[in-house]
Amino acid sequence: MLGYILKFEEPDAQKIELTGGKGSSLAYLSSIGEINVPQGFCVGTSAYDLFLHNNKLDEKIKEFSEIIKGLSKKQRDKKTKDIRKDFIKSFVPRGLCV
Repeated sequence: MLGYILKFEEPDAQKIELTGGKGSSLAYLSSIGEINVPQGFCVGTSAYDLFLHNNKLDEKIKEFSEIIKGLSKKQRDKKTKDIRKDFIKSFVPRGLCV
């Protein structure tokens, strides 16, 4: 499960490729003594990638990104709404549950 959850105080939590922009920024700020950041954690990008893959959302997003330029605003809005619905009804993979 290494890399799925990283506490702010873990050195790897500051790596943007592991925790994303917001997570790495919060981890960095928490390492500065003068800045008060609540204790917290980041969900790693590997967990997000596993979630996307197991729910086949990565395929839908890839397909959408390949056709987006040819769609009207109304078509784009509908497609993003459909993908958002797919996210909501998706399941967290067993390997991510603690």
